[in-house]
Amino acid sequence: MFLPLQVPGGIELLVIFVIFVLILALPLGLLVVVIWALRRRRGHLEALEARVEALEAEMGVGPAGTEAAEPIESEDASGSTESEDAGESMESGDATEE
Repeated sequence: MFLPLQVPGGIELLVIFVIFVLILALPLGLLVVVIWALRRRRGHLEALEARVEALEAEMGVGPAGTEAAEPIESEDASGSTESEDAGESMESGDATEE
């Protein structure tokens, strides 16, 4: 009438272990990997932000994107700067009005 309970053998223990891994250990391991990756990424972002600040200080650009007192002038192929070209065109415009 009553069957005696037996201790699980090798195959049964292997199946129980596989079920344990699939249900508990695998999601827990994935969670640990995701948290580790996010923390590592945050460190990279902080390093990049520090590098951007250093480059902005080198170029004379403020942290909010505002330029410093002296704007950077670009030179064209003839060697004259944009501000010199603007001054020349203003002078030539004044001469034609007279």
